Amino acid sequence: MFFGLPAVAFALAFFAFFGGELVIEDWTIDARLRLPRPPWRIVDLIAAALLLCTALLALAVAAHGITD
Repeated sequence: MFFGLPAVAFALAFFAFFGGELVIEDWTIDARLRLPRPPWRIVDLIAAALLLCTALLALAVAAHGITD
């Protein structure tokens, strides 16, 4: 739980900020990620801020786990 929840929060923030698609056909998986196009909307800015905050949270939790 201590390491898992920040990682899940980071993953959700990552996929909220980046757009993408996943195509599975003929035993091939094709994944594409794309940044939102400028000009950014307020939703994109909030998603970027959440991505930054969750990245810092995940790094802080990992650093705390290493030092203990």
